[in-house]
Amino acid sequence: MGAWGAKIFENDGALDQLADLTKNEQSPLESIVQGLMEVLSSEYVDSYEGEGILVLAVFVIGFKSRSYLKEQRGKNVPEYLYEPINRFLDKYQSSWDKDIRTKTYTTKLLTVEQLTLSTIAVVNSEKSELYELWGESDMAEWQETLDTLTNELMNLTAI
Repeated sequence: MGAWGAKIFENDGALDQLADLTKNEQSPLESIVQGLMEVLSSEYVDSYEGEGILVLAVFVIGFKSRSYLKEQRGKNVPEYLYEPINRFLDKYQSSWDKDIRTKTYTTKLLTVEQLTLSTIAVVNSEKSELYELWGESDMAEWQETLDTLTNELMNLTAI
């Protein structure tokens, strides 16, 4: 039986994405952008992929500012994951900062934050199985999770 919930890390796809990202030998920026671009180029996003995108968004936010993680500790970021996520961010922060200044990943020259916002918009649309599944139940809590991520990313793009 799989994990299913409205918060970011309450789903199998999210936990698998977290494990893949933290065990990957590739640059975190490269891994994240690759995952975002795959979803943007998809005709339809299955629930597993959509759950993973929300995790990638947490890392995009975390590499830019740790305040979201602190605010969401015990809410969208469970206590048991708070420290491991922060250790990963600490370990790769200098690599992220260097890569973000020196590499371009999209032809539209979007920032990673803007790319992430675009991807969340896809997950929150009729092109997404998650959107359909939550539409069949109580979408309010899931929508609140997406709104929190979106608002934080929008704030970061304004910096």
